[in-house]
Amino acid sequence: MRYKYKVLFIIVASLLIVPPFLNLIISIHSPFGFIPLNEKSTWINFYGAIIGGSLTLVGVWWTISYTEMTRQKDQKEREKEKKQEYIKRNKEIKSNLSAQYKPILDVTCHPDLIKDCDRFGISKHKNIYIQNSMSINKEPIPPKDLKRLNIILTVNNIGRGEAIDLEIKSIIHDSNDTNLETVLLTYKNLYISNGIDIMFYKILSDKEWDMYDSKLLDNPFKILMIITYKDLVNKEYRLVTNIEIKRFIRMENENGNKNEKILIFNPYDTSILNKIN
Repeated sequence: MRYKYKVLFIIVASLLIVPPFLNLIISIHSPFGFIPLNEKSTWINFYGAIIGGSLTLVGVWWTISYTEMTRQKDQKEREKEKKQEYIKRNKEIKSNLSAQYKPILDVTCHPDLIKDCDRFGISKHKNIYIQNSMSINKEPIPPKDLKRLNIILTVNNIGRGEAIDLEIKSIIHDSNDTNLETVLLTYKNLYISNGIDIMFYKILSDKEWDMYDSKLLDNPFKILMIITYKDLVNKEYRLVTNIEIKRFIRMENENGNKNEKILIFNPYDTSILNKIN
């Protein structure tokens, strides 16, 4: 807009200034014959032709410049519209891919702990592949000569797409409402129909062993798991799992003999609530 005002100002100024200036030039009498009086009209025609031609050139130049500026502006608008359309289509494609290939994570009891596949609607994943095994505690392997309780959970990908950049945070409170220390776990990916084995253990004193051993707990053992992950198009999900354990029992080996140093949670006295945001 400023460009148009400048051109208009130059044209108006030329029309106002040039005629008086031309009249001044041809009115000056010079003994050297600057403009002879008998050729006054000729010089007027000469300067008029120069000024008229100059104004014509300015007009043509302004028209060409304005046309080019308009063309560039229209081209930018078209490019902007194409970019917006591309972004819109890209979002639609990503949304469709997210809907079709959405990773869905699910926290369940470890399959080895479930002996009755049909009881209380708990499903046993017989063919689940445990991709990784890691303790929530800082020490990855619990001491074998101490009494302890073990909590083994499985994070399964039951969706149709790969889960990427997983972060697993756990907050644990025992039956005494003591906050137990945990660490943040990270995994690069979790493929379809694969699982991650998460183990937590707590060293028990004799008093705690008596408190937990096959007793129905008035104050359940609580675990809050927060799992964040992404799908293939970088959409982020958040799984919040609340676990309440009301009974721990002694672990049995393949022969049915009970281990006198390891307690495991009874899945049938455990509630697991998964919610994906």
